[in-house]
Amino acid sequence: VAGVIAMMEVSQSLFTAGSNRRAAWDMFSVGEGDSITLLNVYRGYLDSNRSSSWCKRYDFNAAALIRARNVCKQLLRRLGAFSVDPNALALDAGLSMADRVCRAIASGLFANLAFVQPDGKTYRLISSDMLATIHPQSVLAGRSPRWVVAADVVKTNRILLRNVTVVQPEWLA
Repeated sequence: VAGVIAMMEVSQSLFTAGSNRRAAWDMFSVGEGDSITLLNVYRGYLDSNRSSSWCKRYDFNAAALIRARNVCKQLLRRLGAFSVDPNALALDAGLSMADRVCRAIASGLFANLAFVQPDGKTYRLISSDMLATIHPQSVLAGRSPRWVVAADVVKTNRILLRNVTVVQPEWLA
């Protein structure tokens, strides 16, 4: 989860200027949403031995990924200072690692939980009753998962959900 949090921190500067953002994003995207997609990018970066040529190939901003790695290391150090095992996600039988990460995110960001409206395009935030749409740069843009949680609720001329993760209804019980 520390890797996801670190990547959410740098998500706005993840791509290089003028990059083909959608093509690069689609290479790593998954149906669970932006959190696991960001984690896939972070793992790809680490698996490449933090290669700047890897970043260039996918149009990722190397400085943003370096910053994400530093944030992740800081989070892990802080967890260690409190004797928290960073690998101790709930070991629920039958849940994949992606589902465990998504469930942890849903638990931590519960205030930004939203459910899809009948139009299939807007979501109602349960904490404020506001209507919002998924940010157009999300991997979930154009899809209509029943429940989502957002790391950020951005208010411009409309309300947007950014860094969106799919939530399974049974996790809400």
